[in-house]
Amino acid sequence: CMKKSLLVLLFLVVSLTGCSVRMDNSVTKIADDKANEIIECFNNRDTDGIKELFCDDVRNTVEIDKQIDSFFNDYHGNISNSKVELGHSSEVLNEGKITEKYVSAYIYIETDNDEKYTIYFAYYHILEKKPSMEGIYRISITDESSKEFLIGKHITVSDLK
Repeated sequence: CMKKSLLVLLFLVVSLTGCSVRMDNSVTKIADDKANEIIECFNNRDTDGIKELFCDDVRNTVEIDKQIDSFFNDYHGNISNSKVELGHSSEVLNEGKITEKYVSAYIYIETDNDEKYTIYFAYYHILEKKPSMEGIYRISITDESSKEFLIGKHITVSDLK
C-alpha cells in the first residue's frame, strides 16, 4: 500500500513538473525569438522592421516613427553582447484551447561603444478576443543614465476590449 502511494505521488510530481517545464520552454522560446528580432532590427537600424513587430492597434494609433527616431538619435554602435531574461507570461485556456498568451521579457545589451541598455518588451502572442492587439505593444529602452525611451504605448484594460 505504501509502495502504491509513493508511485502515485511520484507520477503526480513528474506529470505536474513536466507540464510546467513544457510551458516555460514554449514561453522562453517565444521571448528569445522576439528578442532576436528586436536585436536584429536595432543592429540594422531597421525602422520598418521594428514597426512590423508591433500590433496593428498600436502601429495605427501611435507615432512610432518619431519614437523610433528619438531612440536612434541617442543610440550608438551595434549590439556586441546580449542576454534575454523572461519577465512575465500568462495563458488563458478556454475549453482546452489557448485563447490568450502574453509574454514580456528584458534584453540586456552592450554595444561595441561600451554603452549598456535594458530593453523591455510586452507582447501578445495570442489574443483571440482582439486580434488587432496581437504583437508587441510596448518597447521601453533605458540607458545607463536611466534615460527612458518608449516605443509603442502603455495599455489599459479598455485597449483589450
